[in-house]
Amino acid sequence: MRTYSRLLAILVVTLLPLATQLLAVWVLFVAMGVAGDVDAAIVGKVILWVTVATAVGAAVGWWLARGSRADALEGSRYVGRVKVRAETLPSAAALSGWPLAQVRAWGRPENLRILVLIPALFAVQAGSSAVHGLSVLAIWVLGGYLGGLLRAVWDTARSASDWLRSTPIPFAQFAWGMTRRALLHQFVGTAVAAAVMISLGAPWPSALYVSVLWLAIVVLSYGIFVVDAYRSRQPLVRLVVSFATLAIVEAREHGWSIPLAALLAAWHFRAGAKT
Repeated sequence: MRTYSRLLAILVVTLLPLATQLLAVWVLFVAMGVAGDVDAAIVGKVILWVTVATAVGAAVGWWLARGSRADALEGSRYVGRVKVRAETLPSAAALSGWPLAQVRAWGRPENLRILVLIPALFAVQAGSSAVHGLSVLAIWVLGGYLGGLLRAVWDTARSASDWLRSTPIPFAQFAWGMTRRALLHQFVGTAVAAAVMISLGAPWPSALYVSVLWLAIVVLSYGIFVVDAYRSRQPLVRLVVSFATLAIVEAREHGWSIPLAALLAAWHFRAGAKT
């Protein structure tokens, strides 16, 4: 009975759709031959070769799939493949991939279409060259990714703190684990964005200034996020006060907001280390 059910499943799930698609191809070739007044022998030979190729391909695919596990689970596009080791030591390295996985989870096609691609298409001016249009699209998409990564550290740090509250994990290990890969992506993405801005004609001092200012904001934000998540506090008040101070200083003295942001970030990390 079990063998009969398996054969029936193979017939219904695999062979029947394959036969239907092959029949549709036959009908298409016959219709094209009639419309183009092609000799029937030529059409028949093409149909024969397509049938033989389909049978061979199906047999090879079935043979290669025999060695796979029947109960194998589909891989996740958000969680990386786990490397099995003989000795597994406790580590906070897995925390570094959590913000990146969160950004990928937010980056579904329907979200990207509405939040990124549609505004990006309207940002390209009419009459622009293809290179200019692609550069603007790249800046827009890259900015959306870096902004999403900034928010992802906030969300994942709170969730990680809830999970790890009962463990004796020190603040330095928690903060480094949450921000390590996110900071790397921010630095690389900002460098790429600066290169694209310079290629679009922006002066390199302006591109460098904007990039360094963004990285200072990122480091300060990450410092506030991980400290307040580790202490189970809301970071909104500190974010508002810190960035209001940066705006005031920047309005009075151009460029001084960058070292101030670095000092504030160091102060927040130092305060978290004393927890």
